[in-house]
Formats: sequence, structure tokens, C-alpha cells
Amino acid sequence: PRYASPEQLLGHSITVASDIAQLGLLIYEVLTGEALNPSETLANAIQRAADGRSLRVELERAQELPREVLPIIEQCLRAEPNDRYADANSLKADIKAYLDGYPVVAVGQSAGYRFRKFIGRNLPATIIAVAAVVAIFGSTAWYIVQVTQQRDEAQRQTRLAEESLDFLAGMFEASDPDIAQDHELSAIDVLDLGAEKIETELADQAEIQMKLYFTVGKTYWRLGQLEKAEKAVRKLDDINEELYGADIGPRFDALNLLANIVANQGDTESATRMQEELAQYSEQQLGPGHIRTLKVKNNLAISYWTAGRLDDAQALYEDVFARKVETLGPQEESTLTTAINLSQLYISLGEPE
Repeated sequence: PRYASPEQLLGHSITVASDIAQLGLLIYEVLTGEALNPSETLANAIQRAADGRSLRVELERAQELPREVLPIIEQCLRAEPNDRYADANSLKADIKAYLDGYPVVAVGQSAGYRFRKFIGRNLPATIIAVAAVVAIFGSTAWYIVQVTQQRDEAQRQTRLAEESLDFLAGMFEASDPDIAQDHELSAIDVLDLGAEKIETELADQAEIQMKLYFTVGKTYWRLGQLEKAEKAVRKLDDINEELYGADIGPRFDALNLLANIVANQGDTESATRMQEELAQYSEQQLGPGHIRTLKVKNNLAISYWTAGRLDDAQALYEDVFARKVETLGPQEESTLTTAINLSQLYISLGEPE
């Protein structure tokens, strides 16, 4: 249910509003690198849709997003289709407004908010004007330093987010009526457009290239577009390798995602080889009980099981389960999932006890 709109979950007709919901999920994933509410089950998602409850961003994640971007995402994800953006152009307009320093429709249009946006667009002139007033009372230099530091810190924290949003806004250009004449764009259409643009338009911005390739690849993977996912992630790993050489550390997340994609494509041998290398690296660098180590080992156990190496899978599952109980607790969802997998493996081995 990860990319399904409420009306899709309930079996209702699919409209432009459904695509807007998917685009909202895509924007969230581009900015955070993670899917929204990945642990929600299909049954819970259907119940949420039936209750008319909107998919919400967790408070911890909401605090990490630019303040005016959160309402944009939330408007895309409203439970009622009519409460979302009317079309991709309206969504693009709000993203562009944020990037250009103008009021965002999803935030509201209060006088105070519009004034703050005016100040933001005219920050250099505003600093000079305020400095002139403060000079009357002294401490001008201190004030200028404080304002400049706050501005620089805010710019540093939001730079990647804004570059990602700017790139997405450019991708939405293809949803204009004179460009997309036959149909409204879906999330996959936007991903296809983005994958084409990342290499050509961001060639001199390796950091944002890697971020977008990773998110595009992971989203393709979750949508079942395995060949496209592999292509995006291999391009990401090429950039990583060019920048950092053969060191696994900076390439860890990309290689882990690539191993999952390859495994889903049925190449268990290649997936196993990558996962064994990642597991060894993670255990040495982060420790055997680290959550990243446990995730890689869990995936490796699945690969062993798929390849018929049941004894190896059992030993690994038992190790992962014991460490999860110790690190995460026996009732944590990840621990319980491993317990279920281990139980099923025992049954396969003829050890139901």
C-alpha cells in the first residue's frame, strides 16, 4: 500500500488526485531518503482510508523538513481528493513559490506570513535597514553577526532540500497540458523524467546527483520497476566509486539497495556475494549488534534461504534474532518479524519446535 492513494485502497475510481498523492509521497522520499510510514500494513492502510484519516508525517521527521515544505506534502496527502492540489501544475507552483521566496498557498495567506516572506526575499536590504535602526541604540556589529550566522546556518540546512525541490519542479514541467497531452503524469512518469535529467542537468553537482539517484532507484524498486531501479543505483555507485574509490563506507547504502534489487531480479548468487561483503564490513566497522549490521545480515539470511543454504540461513537468523532481542527488545516489530521468519525456517528444516 506504500504508494496507493486512499481512493485506490478503497477500490474507487482513480483521478488526477491519486497522482498528486503519489507525487507527495515521492517529494517526501526525495527529501528524507525514506518512505513515509513504511511499516503500515495493507489492512491498516485500508482502515485509515475508510476512516477518512490522512497519512501524516511523524513529528520527528516533520521537524527535519523545511517549515513551508511540510504543508505542501500534507496537502498532497489529504484523505479527501478534492482537498489536494487540483493538478501537478498547482503543486509545481507552490514548490516554485517556496524556492523563490514567495508565499506558499498550502501554508495560508495571513498578513504576517506574507510580510515574513517579503522580508526573506529582501533580506540584504532588510538587514541594512534594521542595522541602521539598531545603530541608534548601539550593538550594531553584534546584531549583524547574529543575523548573518543565523542566515548562513539556515541556508546550509536547506540547500540540499531546495535543490531537490527545484529539480522536482523542473520535472513537473512535463505535466503542462501542451507537453503531456495524452495523460496526467503518475509517480512513475515523473521518475522516468527525473532519471533522464539527473545525469545531464546535475553533472556538476555530485552530492545532489547521488541523493536523487538513490531516492529514484529505491522508489523504482518499491514500485516493482527493477530494471530502472538497477540502472539508477548503478549510476549512483559509479559516482560514489569515482569520488571515494573502492571504500565500501560511502557506498554502503547504494550497494545494500543494489543487492536487494538484484535479489528481487532472481540473481541470488550476485546478491549473496554483495550482502556477505556488506555484512563483513558493517560488523567490523559498526559492530555485530548495530542496526545496519542486523539489517544486512537479515537480508543475507533470506538470500541463503532462497539459495537452499538452509543451515547457513538458520545460523544467521538465530544470531540476528538474539541480537535484536538484546538491542531492540523482544516486542519490537523488527524482532518479531525475524522470529516469524526463523519459525518458518525451522518448519522447512523439520524442526517445528
